[in-house]
Amino acid sequence: MHRTILLIIICGLPLVACQSAPPEPLDPVALTRAVEGRSADEASLRQALALIDQPDLRPVLDLNRLDQADHGDFWQASALCHGPALRAARRELEAVLALRESAGLPERIALGGRFLDLAELDRDIEVSASIDILGLFGLGPSGAARALADAEVRRAAAGLEEAAWRTRFDVEQARLALAVQVGLVAELRAQALEVASDLERFAALDRLGRLAPAALARVRAHARLLDQGIADEARALVDRRAALAEVVGIPLDHPRLEAVGVATLDHLLGGDRGPAIEPLALLARHPELRRRRLDYALSEARLRRAVAAQWPALRLGPKAKISPDDFITGGLVDLSLPWPGSTSGPIEAGRIDRARARERLEEALLSVLTRARAARAREEIARLAFLDEATPAQALAATTWRGMRARFRVDESSWDRWTDALNLRTTAIRSFWRAREAAARARVELARELALSESDDE
Repeated sequence: MHRTILLIIICGLPLVACQSAPPEPLDPVALTRAVEGRSADEASLRQALALIDQPDLRPVLDLNRLDQADHGDFWQASALCHGPALRAARRELEAVLALRESAGLPERIALGGRFLDLAELDRDIEVSASIDILGLFGLGPSGAARALADAEVRRAAAGLEEAAWRTRFDVEQARLALAVQVGLVAELRAQALEVASDLERFAALDRLGRLAPAALARVRAHARLLDQGIADEARALVDRRAALAEVVGIPLDHPRLEAVGVATLDHLLGGDRGPAIEPLALLARHPELRRRRLDYALSEARLRRAVAAQWPALRLGPKAKISPDDFITGGLVDLSLPWPGSTSGPIEAGRIDRARARERLEEALLSVLTRARAARAREEIARLAFLDEATPAQALAATTWRGMRARFRVDESSWDRWTDALNLRTTAIRSFWRAREAAARARVELARELALSESDDE
């Protein structure tokens, strides 16, 4: 009897998949080196792009320009290689691709033994083996499981493509925010140098008694307020530099972050405003809507799986009866049917889920159309506010400041108007850079909502 049981076990062992996953302990030293040594090299970039199958969503990157920190290619390449959102989406796609390899395979191979007489265990033993016939030919639940796995892969691929699309614009927003802050701090510091130069004349005039009482204290207070404002903006500069580093997945001490300058903004205020807002065109090219369409296809595949659960389960295999005097071979047929009504609930739930997926697609389309139209209106307002209001105001304030500085050199009684010009100039500097940032952000948001490709946006 024991020999028979051992024989059954031995026969079943070769049918077991002997695949294992060895442990992979974390090495803190290797982990820190990987973080500190991150770079957008060609090999890493090609690996990051390998799973993105939509050409319109692949950034048009020139590998020869990866050394140019002020050009967008380095930042887009870094985000593709190391950006947290893209890494998560890429791993999700790799996981569902691995699951698809096993989806729809037949059910477990069944090996069994039956002892007809417990008093004499070495007599009248039946052994059998059976396999899932419908699963072997990809019919019924097996075929539905394979179709569902294909739908999940397409959905995960759309998620990766949407992540690549969103990351592209997140990087642009972070770059322009940093560039604006760099320009603002630089101009305020230049203003502070001019103020410091004039403060020397104020101090000399005060020593000679040629200024009104407390005039020097008032001027110094204005200078300190300017310095305090510069310190506040410098802290904001660190925050924006950290935001860009986080989006692209590089450490904050990466030297490229120090090289971002105002030139980053040059391409964001010119060019075409994008195509007309057409619902059918957006439905075809917008990554968010493409993902929603695949959500609908996924709900359809889940419904098909629920319907396939109505199929009977059929198992076939050999069977043998072993006794001391004889050895009889035969066959085994095992047919199981679902209980009446047990599948109707999941099927109805699948229909409801499919209907809800269609509603979500409608809602997403309406949301995209609304956002696109609002983005176009905001872009027009922000662009005109920068070009027609903030830019002339900046020029007029600079002229006023230069004029009052020149007048103060020959007429110390104009010191109070000097402070007024200083305040006007400082306010105009801030207003100019905030308006420039608003116009650039609005331009990027418009490109995002219209789902413009890299070539359309340049």
